[in-house]
Amino acid sequence: MIIMWRILSLLFFWSLSITSYAGTPPSNLPNLELPAIIAPDALTNKQPVLPDKTLTPFPEQPEFKLPKLDVKPEDNQQLSTQYSLFVKKIIIIGNTVFADSQLKTITSQYENRTVTNRQLQTLRYQLTRYYIDHGYINSGVMLPDQEISNGVVRLQAIEGKLSEITVSGNTWLRTSYIKKRIKQHLAPVLNINKAQENILLLQQDPLIDRINAALSPGTKPGESRLNVAVVEAKPYQAGVIAANDRSPSLGHISGKVWVRHNNLTGFGDGLFFSYTGMEGLDDFYASYSVPVSAYNTRLNFYHQNSNSDVVGIKLNNVSIKSHSTLYGIALSQPFYRTAKQTLSASLAFEYRRSKTFFNNQPQSFALGVPDKGQNKGVSKIAVLRFSQNWLDRDQTQVIAARSTFNFGINVLGATHHSNGQPDGQFFSWLGQFQWVKRLPILNSQILFHANLQLANDTLLPLEKMSIGGRYSVRGYRENQYVRDNGTSASLEWRFPVFRLPIPGLSKSIADGRVQLATFADFGWAKNTEVKSPAPNTIWSWGLGILWDPSPKLHSELYWGRPFRSIRRGQRTKHDIQDYGIHFQLNIRAL
Repeated sequence: MIIMWRILSLLFFWSLSITSYAGTPPSNLPNLELPAIIAPDALTNKQPVLPDKTLTPFPEQPEFKLPKLDVKPEDNQQLSTQYSLFVKKIIIIGNTVFADSQLKTITSQYENRTVTNRQLQTLRYQLTRYYIDHGYINSGVMLPDQEISNGVVRLQAIEGKLSEITVSGNTWLRTSYIKKRIKQHLAPVLNINKAQENILLLQQDPLIDRINAALSPGTKPGESRLNVAVVEAKPYQAGVIAANDRSPSLGHISGKVWVRHNNLTGFGDGLFFSYTGMEGLDDFYASYSVPVSAYNTRLNFYHQNSNSDVVGIKLNNVSIKSHSTLYGIALSQPFYRTAKQTLSASLAFEYRRSKTFFNNQPQSFALGVPDKGQNKGVSKIAVLRFSQNWLDRDQTQVIAARSTFNFGINVLGATHHSNGQPDGQFFSWLGQFQWVKRLPILNSQILFHANLQLANDTLLPLEKMSIGGRYSVRGYRENQYVRDNGTSASLEWRFPVFRLPIPGLSKSIADGRVQLATFADFGWAKNTEVKSPAPNTIWSWGLGILWDPSPKLHSELYWGRPFRSIRRGQRTKHDIQDYGIHFQLNIRAL
């Protein structure tokens, strides 16, 4: 009986404790004084004395109920004082980079529901992470303490900026040249991906050898400073080239001397000068280019003056000479430029003049060149050239393409005929394509290039296309065909065979590399209206060897076997090009 009583007592107190915990009001409600139900000595350790007679049951107690409290929730409460709250809407203040719809994909998960303070901090982290993942590494989102009204929570976006760019290591190149190219296309809010893209583009500048950049905190929160260290490339170069890549009618071997300065005044302006001479040729060329904006807009001026004398024909007491000049101005502009791809265009105007002589007297040798009057033997052309260029490159290949529209216009005394003869009013199109691919087989390379010219009319000799020679169809003479329309294509495979370094000159593992090459070339040429002598097509196959003892020395020798023989004139002198041999020795002195 005693045991049963103890069990009933314990069950009773346990039920009271459950009722009290379950009815515990929130911590912000006033304390309630509950009436005593059990006498204070009911929990003593004394053993009750049980009477012999039957126990009288407890009298029935009235049901106990907690009084109702009329507690009205506050309409405006500080966020920091609440463990959880119902969020109806989330607003982000200060965001200018992303559209509201972009951030809505993140914030919508926390709207129209009850969230805790910790969950709001998770939201803040997700929004900051969204900024960082998109390149805004010094931007983020804050959750300020605020008064919550109507379930609206506001977050503050802190968008970082680039406050300063410091440049070191430059000596020839002006600091403003570097800063402007890093800043181009950068928005007010710093995006590290775009900044890195600009630095990679600057790395491709021939004036810069290496560039390192590091981002550090600025003087104010949300600001960063970019520290750039450059190693400049040597701005001046010079070299000598010996080759047989000119027409044999002017001599056997040409020699070329060239000098270049890529940064004449510190703004990236370049000056180039070259002289090419051979037995029957004196050719001078000069150009000056200057950037006119930080977006690589360049203005180029160029001039060429050439005097030639035909020496490759067996003629006694006969002299055939010509004098030609060229003046040109061109404006180029890249429209799309990344570290891998470039799309650009250029507009050029050229004025070309040529005069031919026979025994020192003006003489016409081509259709359309005046054969009488004060302009006898003189042809003049004023031409607008509109070019579009595309370049794509990665670690294994380079692809380049160019399209040029040529418009001959009747200005500056351009040659003009009313009888339908060729003159300075014409239209032609020139397409060029190049592809270089590195292959895993034998660490080899494959090279392909093609050219195509189409003309709507018979052209003067200055604008005709030449086919044959080192850079079109090897195995044939330079300028084998000179016609209005033409195409050439070449496919070449190069693979290294061994190293032949020169002590004291070869320094790296690549220096002294010897490559073998095999190639196949094709060419086609035809006049627009005037009948073209047959054949119109030529092609060849051949071998080559290339040796590069150092970056300053290159040599090559090609032999091509023509598959279609072209009869040489009886008075034409023999040349090694008649045996399909083409060579070049290129030395960079500086």
